[in-house]
Amino acid sequence: MSSNIYKDIIRQREAVPEGQAAPVPLPADGEYVAFRSGSRVQMGFALHRASGDMDGFLYHNLDNLALRRTSGAEFLTFTHRGKAVTMQGHGLKAVMQAIMAHTLMELYEHDGKVVAMDAPVIERVQVTEAQKASQTEPR
Repeated sequence: MSSNIYKDIIRQREAVPEGQAAPVPLPADGEYVAFRSGSRVQMGFALHRASGDMDGFLYHNLDNLALRRTSGAEFLTFTHRGKAVTMQGHGLKAVMQAIMAHTLMELYEHDGKVVAMDAPVIERVQVTEAQKASQTEPR
């Protein structure tokens, strides 16, 4: 592994320079936030499900990111190394922008905690095995 990768990891943990936005703090007990984003480029992010399960995703393996609105509902989807992820909620444009900026650190599925007015919410998450192209295309 390149020593530059180690330097990047160490730099991510340093204090935030003056003039840059600080990362969103961890949510307080009883309070919900849809995501946490850092002030620097990240290597990946974690998805925390309401059940307590967790999935991790590395940016360099992320594909097919899309935000769609259907019948008033928002859906954010992406694929990652054979997995397909679908999130339903509202205010998901902010989540997509954090992913596109590579600053997203953590996503949280809503678990019944108090939600601030007009805050992004990830109501439901589904992680499935993506179909292989060879199974869906005729030969």
